[in-house]
Parts: sequence; C-alpha cells; structure tokens
Amino acid sequence: MIEPVLTDPQAWCRGYVAGFTSDMTAWAPLTAAQPGLLKVIMSCDNKAALRGAARAIHMFWVERRRQGTDVDRLEGQLVPDTPASAAGDLGIGAPPGRLLH
Repeated sequence: MIEPVLTDPQAWCRGYVAGFTSDMTAWAPLTAAQPGLLKVIMSCDNKAALRGAARAIHMFWVERRRQGTDVDRLEGQLVPDTPASAAGDLGIGAPPGRLLH
C-alpha cells in the first residue's frame, strides 16, 4: 500500500475541522464513542498521530456502514465500489452517506 504524503498538516487539519463543523450532528456518533480522535486532528501537532487518527476515524465509519446504521440509526447499506471521480470522493473519515465505496 502506498502511504499518502501529508505535505501541509495545518491546511489538512483546517479542512478536516471545517468539514466536521459543517455538519456536527452527523459526527455525533464518533464524538460520543471516541472523542479523542477529533482532538488529535484539532491540535494538529503530530503527523504520525494525525495519520493514526484519520485511519481510526475512517474505520469507525466503515464499521458503522457494515452494521447497516447511519447517523440517524436508520437502516443503511454499503454501496458498490464506485470510482472516486464519479463518487465525489470526500476523503478518509467522511460520515456515512457522504462517501461512496
């Protein structure tokens, strides 16, 4: 697996936080279950910690989709693989319903 290059952590963190604050309700399950993950991103101090937090957030949402639960605890489903360009890829950690894969 090729590791993504994180060239400007502060810009990445600002973008991630902007996405989070645009729909905080959608992120409520994560903030309730693992509040420390977003704290790592908000502090934006350590590249290794950022990578770990981003991966953990991604896995949190993947597991919720596997369980068939979206942010409103309604039944959900996994969507078949779709090329990122067609799906409007929103990046690692996007809340359910925001990233098709």
